[in-house]
Amino acid sequence: NPTKIKRVGGNVVMEKVKLGDVCERGPSNIAQKDIINNDGVYPIYGASGIIKYVDFYTQENEYIAIVKDGAGIGRTMILPAKSSIIGTMQYIFPKKNIYVRYLYYAIKSMNLAKYYSGVTIPHIYFKDYQKEQLYLPGLDMQKKIVQKLDKIQEIIDIREKQLEQLDKLIKSQFVEMFGEATKNEKMFPVVNIGDRCFVTKLAGFEYSKYIDYKDSGDVIMVRGLNVKNQRLKLDDVYYIEQSVSDSLPRSQLKCGDICMTYVGINIGDVALVDNMNNYHLAPNVAKISINDINEINPQFFVYLLAYNKSNFASNATNTAKQALNMERIRKLSVMLPPIDLQNKFALIVEQIDKQKFEIQKSLEEMQLLQESLMNKYFG
Repeated sequence: NPTKIKRVGGNVVMEKVKLGDVCERGPSNIAQKDIINNDGVYPIYGASGIIKYVDFYTQENEYIAIVKDGAGIGRTMILPAKSSIIGTMQYIFPKKNIYVRYLYYAIKSMNLAKYYSGVTIPHIYFKDYQKEQLYLPGLDMQKKIVQKLDKIQEIIDIREKQLEQLDKLIKSQFVEMFGEATKNEKMFPVVNIGDRCFVTKLAGFEYSKYIDYKDSGDVIMVRGLNVKNQRLKLDDVYYIEQSVSDSLPRSQLKCGDICMTYVGINIGDVALVDNMNNYHLAPNVAKISINDINEINPQFFVYLLAYNKSNFASNATNTAKQALNMERIRKLSVMLPPIDLQNKFALIVEQIDKQKFEIQKSLEEMQLLQESLMNKYFG
């Protein structure tokens, strides 16, 4: 049956099997509140990585974990021996006919998020995604495939670590020049954001104009997922027509504007609009336009806002879905150092960003290569 068999490299034959045939699930009953006062040397993981180190572990060997509840559902990790996961995640254990790292890459290539159910807190269930299929060669071939993918993953990990270190360098430069953003130890003048910036969002009556999001077009819609790490992340975008954007000039974006998420778990994420593409606000993203760039450097200001993120979250409304209204954003106070000091910091960021650009380009090349190989072996 041609749908069940795949040839890769000469006479290597891989048979298609169901995910449920090659692995078993295991639950975790560890709640985050249960480990607040527990400290130790063994890592416990959540959807975003290590939560903390505790004095126990539940898994003796390397294993796979999948986010099954909440933000990031479907994200797959391979985690080290002598560790544990929180209850919002699912253990996945390989059976004897499959190598754990081969299983990891196979699951990583699947879009498990498509199995989500639930509105307030999305879930995915093993009983649904166990029907996913994958090709299964012999164990020796599995290990050869994993060796290729692991080499690429090693480079990806190095590049991501380099980017993380450069972000830490920017943060250390900021603290050295200005102190902690939320403490203002150097006693700079303090202003409300709304006194120095125009803050706005899409009005409720404007939502209907965005019914026809498009996969291509004239104007990029900036959604919450595009606002990350002080820069616009444009690998997943929707568009609207120029005429629609022009009919809503108040929420158009220009170079030097800052976007901020004001609803949900990532409340307070910011990004600087730093090129001349045509952009427009989508719902759930606010625009902060600096009134006078001779007083506030946009490059400095986006980092100041980023390092104030904890203040934004604490000022959100206490509802099931956290939110900041525009007036709350306008009334948030921030320090305002001298413009020459802001400009000096912006120049440092510009130099570091050049390094980040080259590393990011290499990272994306490796990710594309990995994706291509995974499609070859698992697609």
